[in-house]
Parts: sequence; C-alpha cells; structure tokens
Amino acid sequence: MSKSKELIVYWSPGLNTYDGEVIDRSFLYPKPESIFLDKSRQKSKLSVPNASFFACPAVNKKMQNTIVFSNSVNSSYHFDFTDIENKVVESVPNSLDISVLRNPILDSGPCLSIGLSYMLFAEESVNAFFTPPYFHEAKYTKYGAVIPGEFDIGQWFRPYHIDLQMWSNKGNLVIEDGEPLFYVEFKTDKKIKLKQFNMNKTLSSLSNSCIEATLIFGPGQTLKSRYNRFRQVGMRDKILTEIKKNLVEEN
Repeated sequence: MSKSKELIVYWSPGLNTYDGEVIDRSFLYPKPESIFLDKSRQKSKLSVPNASFFACPAVNKKMQNTIVFSNSVNSSYHFDFTDIENKVVESVPNSLDISVLRNPILDSGPCLSIGLSYMLFAEESVNAFFTPPYFHEAKYTKYGAVIPGEFDIGQWFRPYHIDLQMWSNKGNLVIEDGEPLFYVEFKTDKKIKLKQFNMNKTLSSLSNSCIEATLIFGPGQTLKSRYNRFRQVGMRDKILTEIKKNLVEEN
C-alpha cells in the first residue's frame, strides 16, 4: 500500500452511446467537491474559528472525505404504479432520461433510474460508501432517495447509476438544477484528491468485464471473490494505464 498521505480518486461520467456512436454529455456532470469545501463557503461571520464543527477532527475528516455529486438540469416527472400499466411521464421538457429499474422491491414505491452514471477508480484499495445527501437541503428526497451501497473502487470497476427508491406508488419526482444527488464517503484517513478522466471504449470494455462477471460465474458471488478475480487477471494495472492516458487537464 502506498505510504502517501494523499489518495487519488479518478472520476468520469459514464460512457453514453446512441446508435453505436459515443455521445459526450459532460454538461450534465458538474465537477464534484467535498462537503467541507462546499460548506466552507457558507460559514457564518459570527462563527468562532476554533469553536465551530469545522475545527472538530471527528467532523472535519468526514466532511473532507465525503464528496458531493450534484444535478445540472431541472427535471420533473409523474409516475403511477397503482395500475397494471406502470407509467412514468416527463412533466418538464428536456428532463433527464428516466426508466424503470426493475419490478418494485418495496411496497412503498418503485425503483426509478435517472439517466446519469459515474465511474470511480482509485490507485489503491479503498471502500466508497454511496448515500443520499444528508447535509444539504436536497428537495428531491421528499419523493425518494438514491439506493445506498458500498464497494472497493480500487478493486472493482463498474458504473454507479442514479437509482432512486420512491416513497409512494403514485406521485411526482422533481429534481432541481444544482441540487445534490448523492454523496460518496471514502473510508480512508488519507486526503482525497479528485482527478477527472475521459471514459472511452477501452475503459467501457474493462468495466463491462466486471459487470458480466456475475453472468460468467453465476449469481451469489461475494464482493471478496470478485476482488480476488480482479487481482488475478491484473485488471487494476490495465485500468490505471488507460485512465492515465485519458486524464482531463486542469486549468
């Protein structure tokens, strides 16, 4: 394991294709940043530096290692899963694409998938914990919330989709421009440094290998068994080599 006090996390919008052609949808993916950086802009002028939660090591570290991913397009939908014909209808023109993820898992409402996905990868083993926003006023969470999850982004390479569990079987979903969609907390004591890369067909192919592992080896595979196979075939080096060829230069 690296002795560096910094952990580089690479991120990219997922690869979008239409009729076999790659589509660049970068405009839909604002640059993510830590909760600490975001909330630092809202510090009260009356706050006492050494007496605020920003100075508390228990809070400070968590805020610095938790990244906020935000929305960029006003989107609104109406859905109805109370009838045989389940329906999701766009209420505002040019809303983000939306689809039904799968048959409802909970009685409370359906799972809907927003047409956004992110790729994350790290230079070493680190667990990424995906959660709904909890330290921002994310208004969309009154309708539903992203499904939480956790996996090692240094030992697995797959997209994170914006999949929402709705709170009712019939109603509306509104997601405003600029509102946080989800958080990612990195389980490490190291300082997180984000670097953006361009997803390409080679990286998409490597990601699909991870996704299709379930089909190859059958359902019920543990994360540990998947990580072992990932290491055995040298996937990390293949992925890192390709990512580093496709880094986005920062101004």
